[in-house]
Amino acid sequence: MNENGDNKNKLDEVPAEKISLWVDQGSHLLDLGKYNAALERFELVLSKKPTHLIALVGKALALEKLGHFDEALTFFNKALEINDDYIKALHGKGRILLNNLERYDEALKIFEKLLKLNKNDITAWIGKCNSLSGLGRLEEALDCFNDAIQINPNSAALWNNKGVVLEILKRYDEALTCYSRAIELDDTNYQFWCNKGKLLLELKRYADALNCLDKALELNPENVDCLLSKVSALINIGRIDEALQNVNNILKKDPDNVDALLAKAIIMVEKGLNDEAEKIKRKISDLLT
Repeated sequence: MNENGDNKNKLDEVPAEKISLWVDQGSHLLDLGKYNAALERFELVLSKKPTHLIALVGKALALEKLGHFDEALTFFNKALEINDDYIKALHGKGRILLNNLERYDEALKIFEKLLKLNKNDITAWIGKCNSLSGLGRLEEALDCFNDAIQINPNSAALWNNKGVVLEILKRYDEALTCYSRAIELDDTNYQFWCNKGKLLLELKRYADALNCLDKALELNPENVDCLLSKVSALINIGRIDEALQNVNNILKKDPDNVDALLAKAIIMVEKGLNDEAEKIKRKISDLLT
């Protein structure tokens, strides 16, 4: 009986090379965006090696990409039970707490721990500052970004996020300066152009706003937020037909987009088509009830 049991254990053993192959396959599938397939690979590893750190974090990352945030958090925590300084797991946990679960107090603690491990970690700085912002501690968030920029003055992301906080604080000129600095450092990020364009729109600098929004849309043509802001800029400078064309493009892909429908109703009024505007308003009312 013991001999049979020993034989069974030997059959159940998986060579380290095969485990390593499965991990590599899972990581590659993650990079390719094939998250379900990656999940299967990491689960296969964990069925044989339940405490395999890379597989635990890989499974968590796949679950995060698939939108299963609570489950992903569970596996990041399992990894941290084994190694509480595991950087990738700390980043993943902090990211989900901040961006998906809005548990800002907990996120703040994670990012502060990451900064104790590496004070030059730009992602951790952004996480800490954004956690403070989420908690409504805006002046502290601003101080946080200032401290981070002293350490990493060439981080475009830090300048952009500082601009967001300044905009919330209604310090618009300073916010514009930050967005412009972010663009100087990285003019390939559509979000920086979009943020600057939306603020210029708010300040009624419509032509300047349109230039920025066009730049954003060159980089990311499908971004609805930027498209809607462009529509607003076009309406305000009297380019009504162009505004209508853009809003119709949005509605072709998302017929029930309330913001696009509102913009179209405004356009219909501008064109003197009040009956059409009323029809659109009724549709909006139906969607909201």
